Amino acid sequence: MKNFLPFEKVLLKTSLSEENAIKRLSQYVEIPMSVFAKSFGKSAQTPYEGRISGNKFKIARAIRSRNPGLPKIRGIVYRENASTLIKLSLKLHGFIMVFFFGWIIGSTIGVISVSVNMAKEGVFNPIVFVPLGILLAGYLIFMIGFWIESKIAKRDLMEYFEAEQVIG
Repeated sequence: MKNFLPFEKVLLKTSLSEENAIKRLSQYVEIPMSVFAKSFGKSAQTPYEGRISGNKFKIARAIRSRNPGLPKIRGIVYRENASTLIKLSLKLHGFIMVFFFGWIIGSTIGVISVSVNMAKEGVFNPIVFVPLGILLAGYLIFMIGFWIESKIAKRDLMEYFEAEQVIG
């Protein structure tokens, strides 16, 4: 929980070759289903959905529910010295990120405006807790979801690649 923003960079190290690492990952990733297919109750047959192209991949966990904290994972597998490294970038979907920052900015403006009014009047007004609560609730909704899903994804990928976490 050291990150205060929904973004994380991770470096994994494995003894597998690049080819075997990608082959291993491809067993757990399938091409994303259409929204139409999902609306009829179809679900992914693998734990992850996304695309693998050469030594790069873009994936996300295939979950049945909706979680605004679900990270999109970009990765690249490459050889360095006697090891294979997997560089991962975990972040929220672009639309969710825009919504998240809009929520934070909007509720921060609310806290500031209520605080300025209280300072002008010289009287404490408990209404300040409303935008403050909205700010805190929004932040926690996104971040707790991201932290939980990020931890699950890192654990899964470390298992799939038989890797250890070097950075992140």
